[in-house]
Amino acid sequence: MTRLLSGICACLVFGVSGCGGATSNVVKPGFVQKHASADFNCDGRPDLAVTNYAAGTVSILFNVTGSECTTIDLDVGPDNRIRLLRTSPSGRIVLWTIGVNGAIESSESYGPFAGWHARALAVGGDNRTRLLWRHIDGRAGLWVLSAAGLFESGIDYGPYNGWQVQDLGSGSDSKTRLVWRHDNGAASIWLMSSDVLLESSLVGGPFDGWRPDRIAVGSDNQAQLLWHHDDRRAGVWTLSPTIDYVRGIAYEPSGPWNRIDVDAAADGSARLLWTRPDGLATVWFLSAEGGIQTSFTAGPFAGWTPVAVSVGGDSRTRIAWSHIDGSTSIWVLSPDGAYEIGFTYGPET
Repeated sequence: MTRLLSGICACLVFGVSGCGGATSNVVKPGFVQKHASADFNCDGRPDLAVTNYAAGTVSILFNVTGSECTTIDLDVGPDNRIRLLRTSPSGRIVLWTIGVNGAIESSESYGPFAGWHARALAVGGDNRTRLLWRHIDGRAGLWVLSAAGLFESGIDYGPYNGWQVQDLGSGSDSKTRLVWRHDNGAASIWLMSSDVLLESSLVGGPFDGWRPDRIAVGSDNQAQLLWHHDDRRAGVWTLSPTIDYVRGIAYEPSGPWNRIDVDAAADGSARLLWTRPDGLATVWFLSAEGGIQTSFTAGPFAGWTPVAVSVGGDSRTRIAWSHIDGSTSIWVLSPDGAYEIGFTYGPET
């Protein structure tokens, strides 16, 4: 059958991979369960997504050729739904909500706003998304979005001389932890109420060669603050629910690895994502005390780069990959670190 999207032909042709300039995956007859129309590649035009449960795939038929969007972050909420953040050079963003079966349940786009670019997102215990923006003048913007990704409120902070906002996290208490980095390498962590009002702050550093980078908060409301060193070492601080320092551990990779992301699990353990320049990725499974329990390694895959990691309430780990053509892939790992399933969205490679 044929569907017209703003005058461009997007075909669901069984055995044919596309028509009229639209990109398509083959969809088998009798197994198409759901479809949704939304803007999946940041161009302002409606596209068509179709889930094929039998094959375990999601096909997206684009209304344009190519994509200007890049996936930069994901987080899994208490409902085990994924929130995925995609950005474009213009500052426009697209926020996807992805169900446990890999289907894109909603897609909301915002911007561009002059001088602003999205940095990261985090989902709280209330299943609402906190979206972090940074302005070129040093200001930080914090949005609160509904469980469906709809804007509810927003507030700006700064600018503060020498400080740039880096990342945010939220736990089951629905409070936001905001990470700032100073030009000298010092870190400032803000603890903010569910209404994003400042409750307390912690300042650490500067420490020679170290810079704060990412933060993640588990359902126990302990935060894992990721640092990186100029010599490629990674450091993870554990902070209490009131952001008091608990402990810190440094990890030294063997070879040219770079830390990318960290996330905290429900049992107090953590996942640490590393990548090499050739695109090889590894996830370390850290115990609640910081010891390396096991690891998962994959790649490299031509054109693909790992960008983020997140753990759901089901103790399963999700890895987000971004391709140079704008495609996104999400892998799901079992609680013990074995590959279970993957979903790919976007142009065929």
